[in-house]
Amino acid sequence: CRSAAAVARHRTNDEDQFPVETNMQLLQPTTALTWCFFMIGFASVSGNLSDYESRQTQLRDLAKTNNVHRGAKSIVRSYLNQDVDQGEIASLLGGLEQDQDAAMRIVILTRICMLTNDESARQSIKDKLAPIPFWLEPGETVFVYWTENQQIMWMSSAWLLRENYPGLLQYNEPTLRARLLHYLRLKDEYDFFEFFSSVYTPYTLQGLLNLADFCV
Repeated sequence: CRSAAAVARHRTNDEDQFPVETNMQLLQPTTALTWCFFMIGFASVSGNLSDYESRQTQLRDLAKTNNVHRGAKSIVRSYLNQDVDQGEIASLLGGLEQDQDAAMRIVILTRICMLTNDESARQSIKDKLAPIPFWLEPGETVFVYWTENQQIMWMSSAWLLRENYPGLLQYNEPTLRARLLHYLRLKDEYDFFEFFSSVYTPYTLQGLLNLADFCV
């Protein structure tokens, strides 16, 4: 997580620059497979490179046809330039605006948007995300924003969507960049509170790796 935070901090053009070569080596390439790898909760990668590449292929083949994790099929298919699973996309979008933990789906949908060549699926995702408030605002009582994992999922998704689709989000809170960099600096310097959690650490990594992979 800490390495991912360092790379994400670098990719978001933090003015307080610092050497990140070591962390970049640790995370490159953070492909859709790597993201699914952490998301699914597999053990740490070990063994030689050929073994690792073989496991990559096996995991891609498994994930693109099986429900190993919510959204994994469409992520891997997008990475492989294949059509997304329309039923899976519909499930991810259904009732999103009433789900207090919507960030856990939004971070998946954001990654699919970044990867897919399926313009119909991308547009469906963009239409659903456009009116959602990506940060707490007056009168908002639905979503959870304030846990460690929720913060980075909301902020990284908002950052990438605003960066890649200017004007898409009705949410236009001006402190996003300052909040995101503050979060990344804290985590890079002091580490994470939820690092013992097998439940929440993968969600934190989803937000961080999206930034590391797609921030321009």
